[in-house]
Amino acid sequence: MVGEATRCWFGNQFSLTWPKFDRYGASLWIPSLGGRFDPENTVHDMAMTITGGLSKSERQHVQRRVRAAMAAQVLIDGKYQGGRAPYGYVVVDAGPHPNPRKAQEGYRLRVLEIDEVAAPVVERIFALYLDGIGLKGIAEILNRDGVLCPSAHTPRQNRHRKGDGWQHSAVRTILENPRYTGYAIYGRWQKVEELPDPDDVAAGHIVKFRRSAQSKIVRSREPAHPAIISVEVFTRVQLEMRARRGSDMARRASQPRTRVGPKASYCSEGRSGARPAGGRWRARRASMRCSIGVPHGLWFLG
Repeated sequence: MVGEATRCWFGNQFSLTWPKFDRYGASLWIPSLGGRFDPENTVHDMAMTITGGLSKSERQHVQRRVRAAMAAQVLIDGKYQGGRAPYGYVVVDAGPHPNPRKAQEGYRLRVLEIDEVAAPVVERIFALYLDGIGLKGIAEILNRDGVLCPSAHTPRQNRHRKGDGWQHSAVRTILENPRYTGYAIYGRWQKVEELPDPDDVAAGHIVKFRRSAQSKIVRSREPAHPAIISVEVFTRVQLEMRARRGSDMARRASQPRTRVGPKASYCSEGRSGARPAGGRWRARRASMRCSIGVPHGLWFLG
C-alpha cells in the first residue's frame, strides 16, 4: 500500500522496480489510482510516469530554492552555514538564533573564531610556501617539528582520519581555502549523483562531492569572521600555485618516457588479421593484448 506515490518514486524508479513486484506476485495498491495498480491499464502506467516526473521536478525545485537561500545568507549576512570548522578556526556560540521562531525552538547562532593553537600554523604554511618550499616539503617540516596535523588536533570532528601526521594533500587544502581571508564562502563543493553500477540503473545513485566552477562560488560582501591570512597573501599563493603547476606540467611533457610500452607484430595462435590492441607491464614483464580477443590473447613478451 502506497499512501502518496509522489513521495515513493522518483523519476523512472517505478518502471525499474515494478517488474520485481510483478515477478514475485506482489500486488501494489495506490489510493490516487483508485485501488490496485494494473500494468495492463495504460492510464495507470501513464499516471505513474507523470507522478515520477512531478516528484523529480519538485525535488529539484526545493534543492535550487534551498541553495539560493543559503547563498543569499552568505552573500548578504556572511552567515556560517555549518559543517566542520577549517583548521585554524573553532565554532563558538554567538547567542540565540536571529530568527525568532528558531530561537524559540532552541536554535543557537554559530560563528567562527580563531584557534590560538592552529592559527599560527596556518600562517606558517602560507609563509613557507611563499618562501619557495613545496607541499611535501612543508609537510615534512611540520612533522619534524612535532606539529599536530588537523585530524590529530581536532580528533572529534575528524574521526574518519588516522591522525598519523601531515600530508601534502592537507597542506594543499589549507592553501586553497579562501575562508582564511575572513570572508564567508559557500558553494566550493557541489553534490553530484552518480550511478554505482551503470548496468543496473535500478540500484539508484550515490552522492559524491566535486569542486564547483568559480562562477558558482559565493563570497560574502563583508568579512564575516577574523582573518588569519590577508587577501593579498592568499592571492599571491594562488598565483604561485598556478605557476608551479604549469611549470611542472611543462617539465613532465619535455621529459622522455623512461618506460615505453611493448611492441609486437604478431598475435597468439597465428590468427591472420589480428593486431596488438595495447601493451602493459605486469610483474616487470611486458605484455600485449590481442585486438580480436582470442582465448589466449594476453601473453608475455619476455
